[in-house]
Amino acid sequence: MMTDLSARLEAAALSLTGPGPIKERLTDAYCSHLEDLQASDLSALGDEFAEMIQALHRERALPGDNVVRASVRKLSNQDVRHYAELVVRALWHARRRAASAQQCAHSADSGTEISGGGRSESLIELELDRIPARGVLVPAPGA
Repeated sequence: MMTDLSARLEAAALSLTGPGPIKERLTDAYCSHLEDLQASDLSALGDEFAEMIQALHRERALPGDNVVRASVRKLSNQDVRHYAELVVRALWHARRRAASAQQCAHSADSGTEISGGGRSESLIELELDRIPARGVLVPAPGA
């Protein structure tokens, strides 16, 4: 699922960088790549993603329209930018999580531990200390 999630988030992020108004790009990115994702699929940003899902399903669709398009039309440009940034941050988190899992699996296979500051820590512990808050990478203690 993680590879699929990363691929879908990447496709959505690429849709966001395409031509056209940002509201159309967000609608396309969500409807084409993210509509069936659940907030629980994005553990680190699940609450924010749930807020986005709710916001994108808030308005009533007119005949010949869909609920996402109608909802995005009513959003402020600031909200649309926030949700576009959320998609990019979600991609970053998914890729980072997949890389950490791969690195930890490799280290577990080889029994590797990292020593630093007089103590020995597993790669998982070090990565948990570096989980970004609001897109800012936080250095590990003692780094």
